[in-house]
Amino acid sequence: MKAIKYLFIAALTAGYSASATAQDGTKADVQAVKNIISSKPADLDKQMKPYYKANKKNAENLVAFGREFYLAKDTANAKVYANHALVASKNKYAPAYILLGDIEAVGDNGGGAAAQYEQAIYQDPKEPEAYYKYANVYRKISPVVLSANWRNCAHSAPTLLSMHSKVVSTTCLTTSTLLFAPTTRPTRLRWKTATSATTL
Repeated sequence: MKAIKYLFIAALTAGYSASATAQDGTKADVQAVKNIISSKPADLDKQMKPYYKANKKNAENLVAFGREFYLAKDTANAKVYANHALVASKNKYAPAYILLGDIEAVGDNGGGAAAQYEQAIYQDPKEPEAYYKYANVYRKISPVVLSANWRNCAHSAPTLLSMHSKVVSTTCLTTSTLLFAPTTRPTRLRWKTATSATTL
């Protein structure tokens, strides 16, 4: 009788544990959401609701959902899920800001994109994608571009050195510098020229 009792308790505990895990979602949820989005259902919001509920505390999965919407050119829903991820992470998840930056960039809002990438850099100074995309935005919207001094932040994000040649315009190396705090979390990014500095 005791054995049966313990087996029953163990089964209940296992069930509770599975439910607790389900609340945080799984990698399989990302694929399921991708399939839903690609099928373009009329009841998209209804089908997405359980996945949002299961992942509302999982910033990584929420950004992955948003990224799938972004790839499907549904920037409205992509933005919704990026913001859900920020709520889940208390505004500290860099990939959510990167996604928001990508959305702004697609809408030709270079300033808005740069602001989001800057937030990503602030939250995670070792995230090379944010630096790269931030630089790409300014290559397109401003004649002032990155200089060789960008290498100063390489030890914070080592892969930036390999990206550097893709971003820097050699014609402007002597006229401007984008400075990043090399050893501390950057609180501001500043364009500095020979005569003036502009805080973004």
